Amino acid sequence: MQKVNALKVLMIGNSFSEDTVPYMPQIAKSVGMKDFEIGTLMIGGCTLATHFSNSKSGAKNYNFFYFDKERDCMVIDANKALIDGFTYSKWDFITIQQASHLSGKEETYNQDLDGMLKYIKEHNPNSKLVWNMTWAYAKGYSGLESYNNDQMQMYSSIIKAVQNKIETNENFFTVSPAGTAVQNGRTSYIGDGFNRDGTHLSLGLGRFISGLTLFCSLTGYSPYEINFKPEQMTEKEFEVARESVDNALKNKYSVTQSKYKSKD
Repeated sequence: MQKVNALKVLMIGNSFSEDTVPYMPQIAKSVGMKDFEIGTLMIGGCTLATHFSNSKSGAKNYNFFYFDKERDCMVIDANKALIDGFTYSKWDFITIQQASHLSGKEETYNQDLDGMLKYIKEHNPNSKLVWNMTWAYAKGYSGLESYNNDQMQMYSSIIKAVQNKIETNENFFTVSPAGTAVQNGRTSYIGDGFNRDGTHLSLGLGRFISGLTLFCSLTGYSPYEINFKPEQMTEKEFEVARESVDNALKNKYSVTQSKYKSKD
């Protein structure tokens, strides 16, 4: 993939998309990128079905979390409709995702997804569509009950759904494999330490991995070209993050074992 020197990406999602965008401005700046817009229209726990319903009703129940150039930081505007985010910028990419608890349920990638794709195309015909592959829950989290309390079963179910329903859909430009990047990282010495509450990503390492995955998926940059590191991350964690993302970009649908087995 040829590198790009500008990036304008809007995510349509939920708290998992909110976990993805916080570090993307700093990641973009670290490679000298000046022309970028980054945002997400989110409702906590929002499913494809709810997004599609909101597209028809025009409901103003989204938080629009975006990078404000004048203030040089991410900000949130409440009570927005989908169309408000769509018209904020001329987006190069628009990402969409399923709610985390349904992300491995292939039957939910249905007419609601088709309806959303049609709606996006109608309002943003020049934007490339991207699927944001979310991650499996941490071991022991109660939400794993619908996946036999098995993290790897949830991960495998997500992979199967994306391969069968997204990869075969010609509307999508690419898949951002955050779920695989996180699972790769779990094979390192860090283990299952990428979540802050069982579902959402840790504020440093976890969020950085998801944002780095999306940025590199859309721009053609290698994770090893990114020099920005969140302050709360150690140098070793930084290397695990870049390795995990690099391996996910090379092998989107299978786990690659980390070489970082020791903290020392």
